[in-house]
Amino acid sequence: MTTQRATKAPEIIVIPQQEGDVVADSSEPSANASPQDAESITANQNSSAYSDHFADMDLSSSELYLNRELSYVQFNLRVLEQARNPRHPLLDRLMFLLIFSSNLDEFYEIRISGLKKQMEFGRQRPGPDGKFPDEIMKEVNQLVRVALQEQYRILNEELFPSLAE
Repeated sequence: MTTQRATKAPEIIVIPQQEGDVVADSSEPSANASPQDAESITANQNSSAYSDHFADMDLSSSELYLNRELSYVQFNLRVLEQARNPRHPLLDRLMFLLIFSSNLDEFYEIRISGLKKQMEFGRQRPGPDGKFPDEIMKEVNQLVRVALQEQYRILNEELFPSLAE
């Protein structure tokens, strides 16, 4: 039996162009240049444009980073949105609610318990996003409280009545 490896597609970086950015040289490659040389030249030029574009960026700025816990909650809210979507079949909507609940259980068991441990051990310094663990906990709890209310509303007011029909 032969096994095949899945090959990963090469990652492509798209750089938004601004006035004055140089993306590629308009000059033609020399007649004796190989296709690999042309690709190398283009890659170097794109890399240079990438470096120039981000050279003045302050990577220590907390505005550039998303909090991983809040990002995960946002993802799970998108799962809940799928349960609300009436274009999905009824049982699929129920499955989205189940996935939402399962994700939330795991999130609290792993991520929130990790935040609680940080607070217990006195880690009171901000993460890369500039937020302290207690701030994150407050935001997460507010978002999740509203999401749970919506989950039960979808289940009790939309899915159960439709399943009873």
